Amino acid sequence: MTGAEFAAMVSDTATVLGWYVARVECGGLVLTRQRLIYAVLTAPGEPPSTLQAEWLDSHRADGHEVYTWNPSDLQAITKALSRRGRKA
Repeated sequence: MTGAEFAAMVSDTATVLGWYVARVECGGLVLTRQRLIYAVLTAPGEPPSTLQAEWLDSHRADGHEVYTWNPSDLQAITKALSRRGRKA
């Protein structure tokens, strides 16, 4: 699966589940429905870039829900996007 295919799959899944999705310049996604999620999509075994890590850290520090997802996380992605309300 290419990075573009993975991003499209996450965006499509989120949209079907009622999320609004925006792609941001650093390669991340901002998803909103009943809560706000900041996510970075990576290849398996690949960490976020320095810019992506800083972007996630800034939102985590503000108390937002943040994730680094790769294609092996498909079940976790669907679970996170299916859940209502704030992260437990």
